[in-house]
Amino acid sequence: MKPVMLIAGAVALLAGCGGGGTTTVINNTTTTTVQASSSTSSTTPSTTTATATDSSGGSGPVVSLKAFQSPSGNIACLITPKFVRCDISERDWSPPPHPSSCPDEVDFGQGIQLPSSGSAEFVCAGDTVLNPQAEALPYGSSSHVGSITCTSAESGMSCENAGGGGFTLSREAYNLN
Repeated sequence: MKPVMLIAGAVALLAGCGGGGTTTVINNTTTTTVQASSSTSSTTPSTTTATATDSSGGSGPVVSLKAFQSPSGNIACLITPKFVRCDISERDWSPPPHPSSCPDEVDFGQGIQLPSSGSAEFVCAGDTVLNPQAEALPYGSSSHVGSITCTSAESGMSCENAGGGGFTLSREAYNLN
């Protein structure tokens, strides 16, 4: 248990650092932090677990992917029972101005995060969840972990929590609720 706490502490410290050279990937059983240098390192993402009928409005199966991306690869998400974070690679919109609460050394607006209860907000972090090795969540399918469900559609990625908070993220636009 102590190694997991040590890794979690290291991840928390690295998430506040700038430079964008750290990628954190959470899979079904472990958390791995990879420090990137001139070469690229990656960790294989989680695999699917149970399937069920989608109760969130999607027409496809519901799976429990912890790390996934849109079929286009433009949006990638990391979902746990406590939060979901989705980052976007290419977008046609601009995020709100960099707030004073977010240090200048880190990025702002490259993604959106949603806690298991509460409202969505833009990400202030020096890392990314974009992972080209993550499994694609097919259009029309959903990933459900804890009280959070994300649904992949050709129009973008939508995530919501049981309390009604959520967001939609696409190349063309975003919506926070």
